[in-house]
Amino acid sequence: MLKGYTLPLTPKGTSSLAPMPPWHYVGTCLAIEYEADPDAVASFLPPGLEFHSPQCAVYFSDWQYASETGEEYLDPIRSQYHEMILMISAAFQGNPCAYCPLIWVDQDVP
Repeated sequence: MLKGYTLPLTPKGTSSLAPMPPWHYVGTCLAIEYEADPDAVASFLPPGLEFHSPQCAVYFSDWQYASETGEEYLDPIRSQYHEMILMISAAFQGNPCAYCPLIWVDQDVP
C-alpha cells in the first residue's frame, strides 16, 4: 500500500514533500489595510461572489513551522518561508466575506 501525505506516494511514505499534520506555526506578520479602486476590486471576483466594498488587505508573513515528528529541525530551511496574501472584500449570497485572489510563497512546501 502506498503511503504519504502529499504526492508522490511511496511504499514507505518518505517521499512526500510536506509532512503529516498537525503543524505548529510561529511567525511575524505585517497587515496593511487599504481602499482600492472599486472597479479593480470587482474585476478580481469570480462568478458567485459580488462586490461588497473597496476594502482590501495585504499580509506579509515570515513563517516557521514544525510537525509532530520534528524532522524540520534537521533541515530548517525547508520549514521557513515568506508569504504574501492579498484579501479583498466580497459578498456571497448577500453575506460579507473575504476573497483571496493572490497568494505568493517562496518555498515549495507551503
